[in-house]
Amino acid sequence: MILFTYEREEECDTIIDDLKNNTVLEQLMKKCGGRYCTCSKSMNNQSEMRTLLEKIDHLFSENNQRCYTAEIYNTELKFEEHQQDTGRQKGGV
Repeated sequence: MILFTYEREEECDTIIDDLKNNTVLEQLMKKCGGRYCTCSKSMNNQSEMRTLLEKIDHLFSENNQRCYTAEIYNTELKFEEHQQDTGRQKGGV
């Protein structure tokens, strides 16, 4: 999940617009399963914090109550690279 922060309330809508209009951010979002959250930099809005914590809790549950670590990421990355290499080898034969 990606956390986007803003300083002023009106920037929150701008962040969402930027996500829709920026192909690089869009690709990054796809890699994260479309999971993101926005909140103020000061993190003093209780509603936003509640939403963020609920999303974190949901992700934790999805991951069989394990934290997503760099080790897990690297293992997945190697698996994807292997799958791509295998696909290239089959396509070239």
